[in-house]
Amino acid sequence: MKLFRGWNARDVAILTLVGIMSPLLAVLNANAGSQSKFATGSTSAAVTFGRKDAPLRVKSFSATTDKTGGVLKIYAKGGGGGYVPTTAAAISTTNIWITNTGGAVTTGNSVVYQHVNGTVLYATIVGAISTTNVYLSSPLTVAGAAGDKLYEVTEQYRALVGTYGTGSGTNDRLNMAGSDLFVAPGDSPVYMVVDGTSASTISATVGD
Repeated sequence: MKLFRGWNARDVAILTLVGIMSPLLAVLNANAGSQSKFATGSTSAAVTFGRKDAPLRVKSFSATTDKTGGVLKIYAKGGGGGYVPTTAAAISTTNIWITNTGGAVTTGNSVVYQHVNGTVLYATIVGAISTTNVYLSSPLTVAGAAGDKLYEVTEQYRALVGTYGTGSGTNDRLNMAGSDLFVAPGDSPVYMVVDGTSASTISATVGD
């Protein structure tokens, strides 16, 4: 091997290694903090991402449905925003104690309960409500603790997936990728759902 004046084989090896590693490190840095989830279902498929300190950014998604007119919807913090539980909820309960001034969170609202450990649960508000507590459509799978938060979320993005409704096994598909397909407001969780008739899937990646 012919070397530049003053260079030795060790210098060339180091330079070669830098040339190989730099693009790899750039890719790793670009994906740092990213999280991907996948779900399947019949009448719907959904994934939920917990909020972070920086706004969540949807980087890509792929959705399929066998429903004519089936759509992908993205929900993020809206309405009353976030509520801090006033009492730590027991595991398996649906009763969440919050300061619900004026009954702002009401029947039919969509919410995401985020545990301090990062676990998230999407639900809707059902049953009797008051200014001090609300009831979720699904029970908590983790006991409540200090630092938990209940977010009211609203639909903020939608895209048509089911153009033809071609039936299970030959579903319509929508693939999208980009740096910021959707940016959640502030410290918001993100809930993504696609509806179907008998078969639907969704996969998504978010970053901050």
